[in-house]
Amino acid sequence: MKRKATNSRDTIFLRAILVYFVSLLLGASILAKAIHIQLVEKESLMEKAEKQNFRLMNIKPLRGTIFSEDKKFLAISIPVFDVSMDFTVPSDTLFNNNVGALAKSLAGLFGDKTAQQYKRILIRQRKKKREYYRLVRHITYPQLKKLKTFPILKYGRYKGGLIVERFSKRKKPYQLLAERTIGYVNEDHLGAGIEYAFDSVLKGINGRKMMQRLASGSWKPMYDDNDIEPVNGKDIITGIDVEMQDVAENSLYHYLKKFDAEWGCAVLMEVKTGYVKAIANLQRGFTKKGDTVYHEAYNYANGTGIEPGSTFKLASFLALLEEAHLNLDDTIKVGYNVRYYDKTIHDDHLLRDGRISLREVFEHSSNVGTSKLVTQYFKGKASKYIDYLRQFGLDQKLGLELAGEAQPYIKDPTDKTWSAVSLPYMSIGYELKIAPIQILAFYNAIANKGKKVKPLFVESIEEAGVPVERFEPQVLNDRICSEETVELAQSLLEGVVMRGTAKLLRHAPFKAAGKTGTAQIAAKGNYDNRNYNASFVGYFPADNPKYSCIVVVNRPRKVGYYASEIAVPVFKDIALKVYAMQPSLNQKGNPVSKDPKVPPFYVGDYQQVKDVIEYAGYPIDSISVQTDWTVVMQNGDKAVLRGRRLPSKTIPNVKGMGARDAVYVLSNLGLQVKLNGVGHVRRQNPVTGSPVVAGEVVELSLE
Repeated sequence: MKRKATNSRDTIFLRAILVYFVSLLLGASILAKAIHIQLVEKESLMEKAEKQNFRLMNIKPLRGTIFSEDKKFLAISIPVFDVSMDFTVPSDTLFNNNVGALAKSLAGLFGDKTAQQYKRILIRQRKKKREYYRLVRHITYPQLKKLKTFPILKYGRYKGGLIVERFSKRKKPYQLLAERTIGYVNEDHLGAGIEYAFDSVLKGINGRKMMQRLASGSWKPMYDDNDIEPVNGKDIITGIDVEMQDVAENSLYHYLKKFDAEWGCAVLMEVKTGYVKAIANLQRGFTKKGDTVYHEAYNYANGTGIEPGSTFKLASFLALLEEAHLNLDDTIKVGYNVRYYDKTIHDDHLLRDGRISLREVFEHSSNVGTSKLVTQYFKGKASKYIDYLRQFGLDQKLGLELAGEAQPYIKDPTDKTWSAVSLPYMSIGYELKIAPIQILAFYNAIANKGKKVKPLFVESIEEAGVPVERFEPQVLNDRICSEETVELAQSLLEGVVMRGTAKLLRHAPFKAAGKTGTAQIAAKGNYDNRNYNASFVGYFPADNPKYSCIVVVNRPRKVGYYASEIAVPVFKDIALKVYAMQPSLNQKGNPVSKDPKVPPFYVGDYQQVKDVIEYAGYPIDSISVQTDWTVVMQNGDKAVLRGRRLPSKTIPNVKGMGARDAVYVLSNLGLQVKLNGVGHVRRQNPVTGSPVVAGEVVELSLE
């Protein structure tokens, strides 16, 4: 008995081993076949599938959203839907009893055809036994939701023949606001701005779907459990502040138009972090009627190297202070000009008898004085001067996230273009090229006590609202020069405002610091005294710097060309408005200007307008507002707030509103908005009182 039991156990064990090995061989053969299909037979099978009119096609994911710092939409992918119908699916009874009602519903929702026209189309496609006929393209989700309640279609795919395909459409809710910085990516995968720089993050991962080719040649989606769903792109949180961006663009636009300039740029940056809060790049163009307009076509701030002119004198003075430990109260004799070999450097104005302090050389932007000082201390050792410029990081790119950053050009004595006049000319900002944002980063370092930080456009990357990567402030150089030199440089920049070429800023409610620059533009090797770049770069408040800002205006044709009359007013306009927006900068409640004129808020959100006017220190004469929106009027030096009610069934009056508020009001009514220009709404079409038609385009002209 014992032996029989043992034999039985052995038999069971052998059978188990046999089953195990058979299973193993079977699994191995299946795996081998799968690998063989994937590596060897894939192409032939795909060709066979093609011949059988089937194809796996990519399903594009929703592209990630680009947000402002406070989560306002700068660029968003809106889902849109194509709706088709398989006319072979509905039964005769269902179709014949409901085709008229379906035609009436389609005509009522889309309004592009009459009910009779829709009915004829539906009956015709039914007779042709069309398996895939597109009813409508690119409808919104609310429209799709309503369409799914229509007769026949409400029964879905398998009874009503409803076929829905999802796509996405890229929208910029603020239209032209920061358009070039937000950027784009085209079908050839080329582009600009944040869209292009972060394309791999934003685009997501394609899904796959089986499609069937019909006799008509069109492709119909198959419903297959093996479809692979796309993975939507991640979101980008920028450092852009929508209100500050609007201010920068509006101010730049106004003055470019006033000066009839070719182009201009303005960049506003947080001193300590380097986050770019606003960046505007506007270029002159013309309408068909010949009117001058400005639009964003190129990122001049980032991609254009310019000869900075006198704003570069800060670098020269830093080098002098580091090398020679100068006493700024010492004096130097300057005249109207000084000759270096075959070239002459001029000053436009002579101060007193021509003997001025080194501080006055900088504050009054003396070309003669600056070039004399640099030549005196660096003649015969120009390489030492260049070493200081490299120490300040002026010869290197900043490594910005955005593509197209210009390579700075700082020549040295080994350069084949170096000449006997290169040192004095470089000292005043010629024979070299730097992009405006690179100049700003240098000045920002002085505001930041010598610490140079990288300008940043993006704060974080998020997925489903959860940060997956943060871009912390990045220090490029802990100290570009000594602490003593930084303090002297700060006093020089404050002196330019208090006593020098930027006196227009002297009466602002905050201390500002900065430097003007007026540079002739070289053409064919010679400098043209008819074409200039006017610039101002500085920071505010000077006693506790929060923001740094650069303004460049290229080739102004009207008013003048000096930076003091061209670039400084733009800087002042931006700084005053940002100051009014920031309660933390205005603890004392000082008015934003000595001018009693009330700030031009015109029409806006009641609470925001009230807060800004109060923070700016303007007295409010009376308030009788019981609406969300208010109109700001002036009574002497006081602000008067009056309510504005906005209708919901007719197109409201948005004249006087900024672009942000106007888009918000009209979009909430289901209207689309097309913006022309920058600033506040001056004209609108259709006019106030027209009935609201969902999806209708309202065109706004801003100035």
